[in-house]
Amino acid sequence: VKGVLDGTFDRVAWAEQAAREAALRESAKPLQSSFHEAFKAGRFAEATDTAKELVALDESYAYYAVYAYQSMSKEGHWQEALSYAMQATRGPMGQDATALNWLSWDIVAPGREGEPSAEELDLALVAATKANELTHHGDPQVLDTLARVHWRRGNAVMAAMLQQRAVETATEKRRPGFQKVLDEYQGGAG
Repeated sequence: VKGVLDGTFDRVAWAEQAAREAALRESAKPLQSSFHEAFKAGRFAEATDTAKELVALDESYAYYAVYAYQSMSKEGHWQEALSYAMQATRGPMGQDATALNWLSWDIVAPGREGEPSAEELDLALVAATKANELTHHGDPQVLDTLARVHWRRGNAVMAAMLQQRAVETATEKRRPGFQKVLDEYQGGAG
C-alpha cells in the first residue's frame, strides 16, 4: 500500500515476484504429497528425504525440518535427527516461531511416547527459547511450551514463572487450560 501511495510501487516487479512464488508452490506440491503419503505409510526414510528436499527448495518450507526430525526419530535415527534439528534451528527455521514451538512441543508434550532424552530436552530448550524471543515473550502458546520444557528438565520454579506469564497473556477462552497447567507446576506434581 505504501508503495502505491508514494508512487514507488513497481507492478512489473510485483507480477514477476508473484509468478515466481506461484511456480514455487506448484513445484512443491508433488513433494508435499509424496512426503505425506510416505509418512502415513510408515516409509520414514523416504519421508525424511522428501522433507529435506522441501527444506532445500525454499526458506518458506523450512518448517519441513520438523517433519524430517519426526521421520528420522520414527526410523530410530535419534542422533541424526537431533543433529539435523539443532542445525535447522540455526537456519531459516530458526526465524519461524511456529516451527520452533512445534519442534519443542513435539519433544515435551504430555502423553508423548517415552521420556525425552537430555539431548532432546536441550534441543527443545534451544527451540522454545528462540520461539519465545521471536514472539517477544508474549505468545501464550510459546510460553506454555517453554514452561513445559523447564518442567521436564526439573526446573519447577522457572516452569511456574513462565506458565504464569502464559496465563496472563492468554485469551479468556484459553486461560483456564493454561491455569490448570500452572496449578500442576505450583503443586509440584509430575
